[in-house]
Amino acid sequence: MSDYKVHEFDSENGIDKEDLEDFLNRLEGHVEAIIPELGRKYNPIGVSSYVKHLLIVERTKEENID
Repeated sequence: MSDYKVHEFDSENGIDKEDLEDFLNRLEGHVEAIIPELGRKYNPIGVSSYVKHLLIVERTKEENID
């Protein structure tokens, strides 16, 4: 059975490519998914969306299939 960890990468002020690359390269397991969580901003001409943070799912233990 595989074990997983979920990490939260804050991106409310925008996603810095280098910070995200550094974060991903520090992970010891395999990245299974990157899930954006969206927020809404209301302004006079309508509603816009932005990425609040990223949820990064890491598989930490390999499953042995024999």
